[in-house]
Amino acid sequence: MKRLLILFILPLLTIHCSKDSDIIPNVRFIATVDIVPQYSGKSLFIIMPDGRNQIVGVNGVVVWNGGGDTYYAFDRTCTHSHDGGKLHFVEIIEDGNPIVRCPECGSEYLVATEYGDIVKGPAVHALKAYPTSYNNGQLTIRN
Repeated sequence: MKRLLILFILPLLTIHCSKDSDIIPNVRFIATVDIVPQYSGKSLFIIMPDGRNQIVGVNGVVVWNGGGDTYYAFDRTCTHSHDGGKLHFVEIIEDGNPIVRCPECGSEYLVATEYGDIVKGPAVHALKAYPTSYNNGQLTIRN
């Protein structure tokens, strides 16, 4: 009886609710970007895939320089479930403003912290954050 109970419970343990990270497709990448001169002095910028970094998130990442060597990077994909399942991507509202917005649904996110929190819905999940490291003028973002 004990074995039967374990065999019944084990599959249930593998079923789970979706996590925030499940909303954004999981794309493996390592992108290295020269901060100087292109992004020098900018607190907020977007890095898009290019010849050197073929993959950078789903369709680019938004980066906030928190001062010095502190950088926060987030996938540009809006976490709101849009009609038809089509992906939409956040954009910079204005230079230096740590809020980015999805032009499709109007969701806004704060990128000046490591969490990418929602400022305004309808999205209910934060942006997907990526680890960063900074060394000798180069920013590395990975997933």
